[in-house]
Amino acid sequence: MSKEARISSYEMAQYRERLRSQKEFLTDILSKIEKQILSLQVERLHLRNTLLGSEYSGQEILPDASIKNNCVKNEPVVDDSKNLTEELDLSIAPSINDFEEETEDDDQFI
Repeated sequence: MSKEARISSYEMAQYRERLRSQKEFLTDILSKIEKQILSLQVERLHLRNTLLGSEYSGQEILPDASIKNNCVKNEPVVDDSKNLTEELDLSIAPSINDFEEETEDDDQFI
């Protein structure tokens, strides 16, 4: 093996440490995402009970299967960008110059 191809033990230790820190970082992010998902599910349930509570005042509203099974349904991503632009109207209406520019009277404070 050539000298360039060999990795010193110090470089290997640094690499392992970087991997550990990246793993901790990603684990923290995943736990935060899971907490957010759970809080959003709780909020959704509260909103659902609030909105449907007046119609079904005497009945308990059961949570969705995704909440009941504690899992999240992943929907496939649509790669058809033409469909997305047809569904979303991203155009901006032309503005009419009905506004008046604000002016300050500096003479009042002199």
